[in-house]
Amino acid sequence: MSKLTYAQAGVDIDAYERAKDEFAKIIKETNAKSQFADCVVAGLGSFGAVFHTAKAAKKLGIENFADVESIDSVGTKVKIAHMMGRYDTVGHDMVGHSCGDILAQGAIPLVFGDYIAVEKLEPRIVVEIISGVARACENAGLILHYGEVAEMPKVYQEGHFDLVGNIRGVVDLDNVITGVNIKPGDTLVGVSSSGLHTNGFSMVNRVFFGDKKYSLTGQVPFSGKSLGEELLTPHRNYTKPLTELFSKKVIKGIAHITGGGLPGNVVRILPEHVQAKIKLGSWETLPIFLHIQKEGGIEDNEMRRTFNMGVGLVLVCELEKSKEIRQVFEKYGMRTFEIGSVEEGERGVIFE
Repeated sequence: MSKLTYAQAGVDIDAYERAKDEFAKIIKETNAKSQFADCVVAGLGSFGAVFHTAKAAKKLGIENFADVESIDSVGTKVKIAHMMGRYDTVGHDMVGHSCGDILAQGAIPLVFGDYIAVEKLEPRIVVEIISGVARACENAGLILHYGEVAEMPKVYQEGHFDLVGNIRGVVDLDNVITGVNIKPGDTLVGVSSSGLHTNGFSMVNRVFFGDKKYSLTGQVPFSGKSLGEELLTPHRNYTKPLTELFSKKVIKGIAHITGGGLPGNVVRILPEHVQAKIKLGSWETLPIFLHIQKEGGIEDNEMRRTFNMGVGLVLVCELEKSKEIRQVFEKYGMRTFEIGSVEEGERGVIFE
């Protein structure tokens, strides 16, 4: 009688070891380039990741600091990656999204950890995902500090996977951005997104792969790219311009436009008794959103509360600080728009 092995049960340890040999080298090369490399006390291969946060904060000139953390997933965008057979972009999505969430509090991102769950571990795919995460960390100056790859047969559909990221940064306690000082007369500055980022993909899947079946490789009418390429455009990372702006102390509030769109996220930073009035048509709506709306027959309000519509961040500042903020973003090749203002009234977001 043959003896049962773990591989026969659906978990291939040898495949993991082959993948680890490749991605460990990538991670080591990535981390060596970070200014925080000497803050890693224990990392890859350790049971627990140890990072000298105080040392990192000192490098940044921050004495009175606090940790800021966030965890999230790429969501159903991974389905598009699987259908396209392309796995390098979702790592950039995960890092870009995670950075955006803690940057919204005024934090500077330091370390990142990822969790990849797969139905069956294919070393090539896992290495491609982690390579994308590593490149995104390198671009943002992050340490890729820890991670986990879980092979879970019969939990996920064949070929499918999930990607989750955890990020940690530090914020100067004298400059935490909460929105508490937002007041009537302040200006709303919108910063362009690169595309859908990581939200609205359940709607996308319904529109393009529900009752109708669209080709991901077919060219869309508004660009020379395929539908799949447009949908997989990575989440923009706002770390560099925001880090530059934090020292200027000109930002009162930052809304990262994720699930819930502009109305669902701008309201999160508003104090009581003020409202954000957003002027429709004041920014460029990216063509991919118009394409989704047309093909899906989706109403305007539903689009605005599902997708970012071309605005990845909304910053609140005093009117006279708007130009300075916009110049910094545009130096990094990111378009900005004055999209509205703050007024007295019931807390909420109004489009006009």
